[in-house]
Amino acid sequence: MDSTTFDRFTLRFHLLYVPQSLHISGIVRLGHPSSLNLQKLVPSLSDFSSFNCETCELSKHHRATFKLRNDEPCLHPFELVHSDVWGPARTTGLCGARYFVTFIDDHSRLTWVYVLKDRSQLFAIFQSFYAEISNQFNAKLLAFRTDNAREYTESSFQEFLTSRGIIHQTSCVRTPQQNGIAERKNGPILAIARALMLQMHVPKLFWADAVLTATYLLNRMPSRVLKGKSPFEILFADKSPFSVPLKVFGCVSFVHNLNPSRDKLDPRAHKCIFLGYSRTQKGYRCYSPSLQKYFVSADVTFFEDVPYYSPQGGQLQESILSSPVIPTPIPFAPQAPPISQVYVRRRHHGVPLVPPLVESPPLLPSSASTSTDLPLPQSTSDLDLPIALRKSKRTCTEHPISNFVSFDHLSSSFKAFSLSVSSIVVPKSYREALSHPGWRTSIVGCRWVFTVKQNPDGTVDRLKARLVAKGFTQTYGLDYTETFSPVAKLNSIRIIISLAANLDWPLHQLDVKNAFLHVQADHSVFFKKTKIGIVILVVYVDDIVITGSDKEGIQILINHLSSSFLTKYLGYLGSKPVATPMESNLKLMPDEVSVVSQFMTNPRVPHMNAVIRILKYLKNAPGRGLFYRSSGHLRIEGYTDADWAGSPSDRKSTTGYCTFIGGNLVTWRSKKQSVVARSSAEAEYRAMAHTTCELTWLRTVLQEFGLLTQGPTPLYCDNQAAIHIASNPVFHERTKHIEVDCHFVRSKVESKDIITPFVPSGSQLADIFTKALPKNAIDSICSKLGVIDIYSPA
Repeated sequence: MDSTTFDRFTLRFHLLYVPQSLHISGIVRLGHPSSLNLQKLVPSLSDFSSFNCETCELSKHHRATFKLRNDEPCLHPFELVHSDVWGPARTTGLCGARYFVTFIDDHSRLTWVYVLKDRSQLFAIFQSFYAEISNQFNAKLLAFRTDNAREYTESSFQEFLTSRGIIHQTSCVRTPQQNGIAERKNGPILAIARALMLQMHVPKLFWADAVLTATYLLNRMPSRVLKGKSPFEILFADKSPFSVPLKVFGCVSFVHNLNPSRDKLDPRAHKCIFLGYSRTQKGYRCYSPSLQKYFVSADVTFFEDVPYYSPQGGQLQESILSSPVIPTPIPFAPQAPPISQVYVRRRHHGVPLVPPLVESPPLLPSSASTSTDLPLPQSTSDLDLPIALRKSKRTCTEHPISNFVSFDHLSSSFKAFSLSVSSIVVPKSYREALSHPGWRTSIVGCRWVFTVKQNPDGTVDRLKARLVAKGFTQTYGLDYTETFSPVAKLNSIRIIISLAANLDWPLHQLDVKNAFLHVQADHSVFFKKTKIGIVILVVYVDDIVITGSDKEGIQILINHLSSSFLTKYLGYLGSKPVATPMESNLKLMPDEVSVVSQFMTNPRVPHMNAVIRILKYLKNAPGRGLFYRSSGHLRIEGYTDADWAGSPSDRKSTTGYCTFIGGNLVTWRSKKQSVVARSSAEAEYRAMAHTTCELTWLRTVLQEFGLLTQGPTPLYCDNQAAIHIASNPVFHERTKHIEVDCHFVRSKVESKDIITPFVPSGSQLADIFTKALPKNAIDSICSKLGVIDIYSPA
């Protein structure tokens, strides 16, 4: 017999007649063959289960075969829901989307898709989905099957599922087959989304809209698993699957212009791209790239065979659809003849560099020539010409730039636009800008401001001059309210000073050489609670005030600011009294100031006389100001009053109030009410509502500082009817027109935040903010408000 037969015989002999304890040695010599090979070599050895070879397990272990699911879907909706998160997408969607999550009902296979900006939004999205199925279908979610993504397994998500008795079924690690229904659903969704986008050349920027539209269509397509029925048909048997007729995704659409401010010459529709269907409205979702706005409307017409974007990714702006019916010639000035070549600036990423596919009728008159033989004007400087004209054609290349950057491939309208862009010259000096009317209107005026800077002891430190822009050049509604450095409100500063006076806190002032002009924070008052006490910092442009109960923390903060910024320490502020102007609220006749301010656009002689009288009053008391003293407490108090129908021109009432912290005046206001009050009680109650808002804010500030005293805040009022309305739970015809104010004040009274004690009119401190008073009354109230004259004799 040959050698092969001998080897097989020898092997069989060893395996059959050698003791079983030695069989392992034979397997080792053969290199651990598989059981199938051993079966062929020795057919009589039918059972190899007793060969427990650890080496075979370590060297040839493989994953178990995963069988496809062959059981039927659940019998009832939402017994089992599958979910998976897809992403991140390489292209961020138009709405900032980078992910999408799917929720699939196992019974109907209906799919819900939500786009996400970040995976952290998953829990909130699931809560919304759970609330929807619970309310709309009156169903209970029994089991929730996902993979082991971190967002599914975080503690808040697990607590939500556990509290509602929902079993969370997760797949084993790196075994996506166990979540196969959700994993495989991403394939058809993305396939349909790609088809929708490729068919009409839709940019990847709109991938989220394509995914939503693909899911909308997939839910209405028949499924083999559902025996030819669609998921929508299973779950909504009695509803029509399509609320509106289907249209081609990405085509040109025209949405009716419903803007109420349009005139008779404005277009009656917006040209948009069709991006799908609305889930909550019976209309189409369209997007206008020019307006950067989504529309959901039923008043839409479609050109389904016209894509909004060209195959190169550019918008078909110059199409037959948008060309004018009658070409309108644009005359050119003699000093700017047409040029055949122009340098086109490099555009931003995403903007096409190719001209439109379809050119509109020429807008140039037939007499205008575009020949390249026309000479350039003699007065034109070479430096002012486009680079394509200054540089001659290079001979070192077979593809000169003039073959690609020229007017020959541009439409007439785009050619005119390029000429207008090239003709704009940026001024190089202030005088050159003044010679152009357009640049002249854009220049912001300025003026010099001179200030004498003093030391804490009153001596002159330096003379400071600044060139500042005129603030009144800001546009109302655009940048009128913008500030370019942090500015604390005077009300907040007075609160801090009152706290320092009552709690014997030190006050430090620092001056920063460079103002905080580029800060990102929107706050100007900062505080930090330390182990010892509290440290408070107030920023007003380039001035800083620091106070608090932790002297060591204050010194650490001052040292840190001095090391980080170029600062100047101005010393303690407690060595001299603080003066705050009373503005228009502490004048002889506040009502006259209100009248004068109303007639600023068209003043008359009586108004000027009233202004002169106010200036005379201010001249009579140049040293008057607020003096903050220690009262031994931090109670908040408020006084409110109203002058019913005090305005002779429109019979509107005037609201006046003032508030105190620790016995020191911190806020006050005098303002005409916006509506006419039918009774004095109504006017007083509106004033009480405004004062309640102010007291609520003061309580919040002290509560954040940890200094709010226990008990309600008194709001003193001299009108018995308004006080009774605040505590009367019954509305009647005299109070129903101020019902909102009643509810607001009454809620604060019921929560014991505010009480409304009565005060006689003679002791009403807010009376000075509502109407003109005699000199004796003004002097008495000013004294109670804490106003003193630092120049008066001791």
